[in-house]
Amino acid sequence: GKRDGDGVTLDFDEATVRTAEEWLASNPPEPWVLFVALIFPHPPFECEEPWFSMHDRGAMPLPVPPAAGKPRFMQAIRERYRTGELTDAQWREIVATYYGMVSRIDHHFGRIEDAVASAGAADRTTTFFFTDHGEYLGDYGLVEKWPSGLDDCLLRNPLIVAGPSVAAGAMCDALVEMVDLTPTLLGIAGVEARHTHFGRDLAPLLRNASAPHR
Repeated sequence: GKRDGDGVTLDFDEATVRTAEEWLASNPPEPWVLFVALIFPHPPFECEEPWFSMHDRGAMPLPVPPAAGKPRFMQAIRERYRTGELTDAQWREIVATYYGMVSRIDHHFGRIEDAVASAGAADRTTTFFFTDHGEYLGDYGLVEKWPSGLDDCLLRNPLIVAGPSVAAGAMCDALVEMVDLTPTLLGIAGVEARHTHFGRDLAPLLRNASAPHR
């Protein structure tokens, strides 16, 4: 891909992060909400250095092998795309490249957090880090996702929240969903929803990770 004078790849994610940094540096009036949607990690699996070589191929875990009792679409995909022909080394190459893409996202997210701090808003900003789905990444001989897939690798996704009134370092095992983000954000903003929705405010969990939720 195209690179700037410092050798940084100029793609959608880099452009989005730079736009967020510039906006935060413009002293935006408060209160504000900033939604930064990034593509990584997502097929096609590729990334530049130093992310590409960051993770040792030999240390990468091998995927979960195909198992009996799984939906028939899995076998159909394996046959159509011949993923069963991939070697362990090839699977490890895929996993390490994907991990490099995740590390690049970590870097981008850190830049946004640094920009919030530089804007002087870190102590009064609540930050949500989340994704919409996971990745088979070789599990059951599959890559990407499948709309009807209900495996943990697709459903158990990161939701990290930090900010005022959020318990620091707490881990929560409650079943939360993306539909819960809307009422949570509205509650933080002191805004009442004007539409029918089925999310549940996460505020009690943010204060007490063992609070009942769903």
